[in-house]
Amino acid sequence: MKLIIEHSASTIRTYMITDGRSPSSTWRSFLRNHASEIYALDRTPQVMWDFSICFVLVIIDHRTHRLVPVGMTRNSTLD
Repeated sequence: MKLIIEHSASTIRTYMITDGRSPSSTWRSFLRNHASEIYALDRTPQVMWDFSICFVLVIIDHRTHRLVPVGMTRNSTLD
């Protein structure tokens, strides 16, 4: 059984612990400020000409928005 209790924003502000710093930036501004240091990895399936599936590992460079293919395999595991 869930208890549904709603509070107003002013009540939450009264009891919220703050350390005096300004509120954190938005996700969009964080990405814009740190894009040169952020890379992401992704594994994506690719259907080949013979309808077999290969898995491609790519690195995404957030600064240039480029995909860098790293490797490909037919046997992928999710360990």
